[in-house]
Amino acid sequence: MRKPLSEIEASAVTPNDERGRGKQNGRPKRRRTKVGDLEHRREEIIAAATRIFARQGYQGAAFAAVAEEAGLSLPGLLHYFPRKVDLMLAVLDARDRDVGAIITDFDGNWRGFLAALRKVVAYNASQSQLVAAFSILNAESLAENHPAHALFRERSARVHRRFVDVLRAGQAAGELKRDFDADEIAAELFALMDGLQIWWLRMPESVAMPTLFGAYLDRLERDIAT
Repeated sequence: MRKPLSEIEASAVTPNDERGRGKQNGRPKRRRTKVGDLEHRREEIIAAATRIFARQGYQGAAFAAVAEEAGLSLPGLLHYFPRKVDLMLAVLDARDRDVGAIITDFDGNWRGFLAALRKVVAYNASQSQLVAAFSILNAESLAENHPAHALFRERSARVHRRFVDVLRAGQAAGELKRDFDADEIAAELFALMDGLQIWWLRMPESVAMPTLFGAYLDRLERDIAT
């Protein structure tokens, strides 16, 4: 009878990081690993990479440093992420997945969207290492030869378009004034969020990021609402 799909058998013995967990006839003992366990280990590695990237950036981070931070041998890390770029993309994907869940949780109008942005900034304020890693990768990706150059460029354009679409929908509904340029306000929002993150990372003890962003949104709403 075939094994249930909820379990898989490791295709190879995980090197070094699994040493000492049992041998048979002098050979490492193969063990079954649940899919959930593999995913949990993968998330641990992504968290370790986030900490390393936050301290060293992508360019300066050694793959071996991530392995050590995750409690793995280098071959053990390669079992999950064959290339450093794969690991970087996983870090970015995890961040966008978390933030995306907040952004999609609004009622479709511009007020709900701005409320969701408040939640994103509050969430970011609780994730200093993730924000630091993301900000460093963002800055490094300005170099055209950076592996995330196209990714960040596309992401910036996508986020800007979304901001613009929400603002224009508010204008079309008669809920927002028509005498402002939605493109300009969207760029202002985007730039403020990124800029506040940098300022907060440099001086976390004196920069109340959610409070400052919330005050800006209050002023913005008063200025653009009908």
